[in-house]
Amino acid sequence: MKKYLEKIQDYFDSIWWHNHPIYLTYKTITYDIPQFIRNMWYFRKPLYKFRWWDPHFTYEMLRYSLMNMVDNLETKGIEVDYSRMKKVVMIRRCAEILTHFKNDDFIDLAEAELGELPESNFEFKKIEGTDHYELLNLSSDEDQEKTTRIFERSTEIEEQYWNELWDIIKGNQDYKTFDPNVDFYKQFNGTGMRGWWD
Repeated sequence: MKKYLEKIQDYFDSIWWHNHPIYLTYKTITYDIPQFIRNMWYFRKPLYKFRWWDPHFTYEMLRYSLMNMVDNLETKGIEVDYSRMKKVVMIRRCAEILTHFKNDDFIDLAEAELGELPESNFEFKKIEGTDHYELLNLSSDEDQEKTTRIFERSTEIEEQYWNELWDIIKGNQDYKTFDPNVDFYKQFNGTGMRGWWD
């Protein structure tokens, strides 16, 4: 009984010590400030470019954070491989999608599928009897159709990627439907940011 009481006392002593001003000061100097400096160095590029008015900067901050997480999870993670590597694949996919949103290259992706955008052929024509001009599209019907298809496809790709990104982050599995006779991690697909820890 005495042994258990001593363990309880040690536990409460450690709680007391970890909240003591001397320990908190020591922790701030030896851990928190160096960690802050490491973080500042790691995030220096997106932090330097960060602006409040556009989500592209936020995409880049999140992408940097996910890349730090996934690189460490892949090389230093202690979770078993068959579940950990599923998380790695999903986190890398999120980072890839965020890169597309940051670069706003959905028209390029659509062009890769449908061919290059035709050259625009616009001309300003003076409206008779006025000082005004009108803009005329002199492209052929075929070129205008192809341009429309490419822009529509780029919008579809952007929407697909956006939905995929948030499906991965929120998790797209209902754990209640898992077969209790099969190992959880064999059914787990790696999605769900709340589970991305090691």
